[in-house]
Amino acid sequence: MSIIRGYSGRLIDAETGEIIEAVALGETREIVNNGNEDVTVIVNVKPNEVLKPRQKKKPPAKGGESFVMVFYEQLNAIRGKLTEAESAFLFHIQGLIDYEDGTVKVEENGRSVFMNLKRASQLMNWGETKTREVVQGLVRKRVIALFKTGREAYIIVSPLYFFRGSIAKRNAVIEKFKELFNQAERDDRAAN
Repeated sequence: MSIIRGYSGRLIDAETGEIIEAVALGETREIVNNGNEDVTVIVNVKPNEVLKPRQKKKPPAKGGESFVMVFYEQLNAIRGKLTEAESAFLFHIQGLIDYEDGTVKVEENGRSVFMNLKRASQLMNWGETKTREVVQGLVRKRVIALFKTGREAYIIVSPLYFFRGSIAKRNAVIEKFKELFNQAERDDRAAN
């Protein structure tokens, strides 16, 4: 099905020359091919008129959606528990959440790298002590988590509160996030 908008002219079957339908300026018409084969249609556009075919919506480019979803019901449940610094930190990192995995990445020397405490300090223009306190507070509240690789700990945001990507994949990411916390608790018990 094609939708033809904003022009006047005639829709003509190219093979038979049959006028299928006349369309006046500003009208909207649907042309439905109910047959089993493609039909070529010629459109006559008058001088100074514009023909704008309907564009199919493109899927998001790899790398993600251009927006971050904020789930206010969950966020409102903890809003009174967040400090001003924690709220400011979350506001600043929203646009840095990576597509569908919740990791936070920043540009450094022309490449995308995971956000660690040092990079978070630079982003917020805070000292390391304040940054560590804010991050640890958000970890205790389970709004963010730290995942460790070697000696570095990187920030990941809970998809319960903020998510960037296909909503259909959000539940799977939530389960991975919960498992990350459960594993951290098991590791802490084993270390003590």
